[in-house]
Amino acid sequence: MYQRQNAEPTEPGKSTPPEKKEIKIAPAAGGITVAKLYADKDAMAGKTAKIKGQVTKYTPAVMGKNWIHIQDGSDFNGKFDLTVTSLNDVKVGDVVTLEGKISLNKDLGYGYFFDVIMEDAVLK
Repeated sequence: MYQRQNAEPTEPGKSTPPEKKEIKIAPAAGGITVAKLYADKDAMAGKTAKIKGQVTKYTPAVMGKNWIHIQDGSDFNGKFDLTVTSLNDVKVGDVVTLEGKISLNKDLGYGYFFDVIMEDAVLK
């Protein structure tokens, strides 16, 4: 089965891996970095996290949700991009603070698997 981390729910083969952007964004008050989330993912599973980052990709209205990719410039073992689902609208380039539930090993089928994803996030 074709599996990619940081993929999004579109037709298999249509999504491209995220490109690491030159971004330096300080964490939100009471928040964590993308790298910290990946480093502590097992401890964060099922918990709510707050992360500030720049929107690097935005796909609206897929499976009833908006799909947002954020980066903050941090990196843990090559993991630097966080996929987030939300009902909020954003634009590529926006710097946002999102808070949502962290899920691990989310398999949406069709080859779209996320080892870490923030779900049902809201803008803060």
